[in-house]
Amino acid sequence: MDFVAALTDRLTIRGGGSLLHSEYQEYTGAQLILPNVVGQPCATPPASITLDEAVALAGMPQSGGNCTYQFDGSGQELIIAPKFTGNVAVDYEIPFEGGSRALLTASVYHNSGYDNQPSGLFSHIDAFQMISAAATWYGPDDRYFIRLWGENLADDIHVENILPTVPSFQEVSSKPRRYGVTVGMKIGG
Repeated sequence: MDFVAALTDRLTIRGGGSLLHSEYQEYTGAQLILPNVVGQPCATPPASITLDEAVALAGMPQSGGNCTYQFDGSGQELIIAPKFTGNVAVDYEIPFEGGSRALLTASVYHNSGYDNQPSGLFSHIDAFQMISAAATWYGPDDRYFIRLWGENLADDIHVENILPTVPSFQEVSSKPRRYGVTVGMKIGG
């Protein structure tokens, strides 16, 4: 669901949200990657395992590398499917004599987290928020602009992606706080 509310001719609030319930109805051959444990070599083809056995293996001493298993993922949440995402933004416009204007914008985004493999073992992404803001000055007729902007203003460094592979679990972290200046110009009609 999305919304836009023009509270005045200068102040606008925008936002949106999504609630999601997702699960695999029938996924009997789900792949699960777990760390290799001491005294239990990887099997070829991948061994079948129950979720309870997978949880037990996940808590055992690790010997390096990962093994692939198959399990019944039926009823597990879909991967990369957060239960809730939402965003809210506020825009405030300030007109100036001569036709130029300034636009001040602030926004926040929330993600409730998700799993990157069925079961979430070693691949769960925790909830995170991102805060951004910008101040933009537009010249007359909006033909050119100068924007000061900042992203991830709270400097919330979190894991955005975990890629389970046989050699390792690869993590990708969010970008740190960033800020900058953007200059732009419309060319043509």
